[in-house]
Amino acid sequence: VQAMETLLQLKYQHAWLYVMDAVRALFDRFKGDEAKQLLSGIIFKLSDLYQAINTTALQVDPGVEVALGDTLGAALRSTGFTNFLSIVPFRDANSPIYNGIDGSREWILSILHSNLKMMRCRLADFGSTVLPIAR
Repeated sequence: VQAMETLLQLKYQHAWLYVMDAVRALFDRFKGDEAKQLLSGIIFKLSDLYQAINTTALQVDPGVEVALGDTLGAALRSTGFTNFLSIVPFRDANSPIYNGIDGSREWILSILHSNLKMMRCRLADFGSTVLPIAR
């Protein structure tokens, strides 16, 4: 797992398509809380990269961006809705409390939209995670 995190550094950008395949295989192997415990560092790193691409702070080939989005979707399906949002929240520590979702974190909505239909979710998880933000 640590080797995979290392390969997500900018200096290995040329190999990210291959790394994403290996990371998706890890997400297929581990599920739920086990995935959250073992793979949260990778998920956090992937989300930072995706956010950097989304805010145009980092330029990559379109194929890498698609693969990164697919890998984050695999992370969501692997860890589950609540665990994923605990690792990749809608706002960071510097966000004002009145901001439900940071503008720089709106990409999370597209990941959720694309992947929630492919997994089982509890309505209670949605109610406890998303509704307080909507308020």
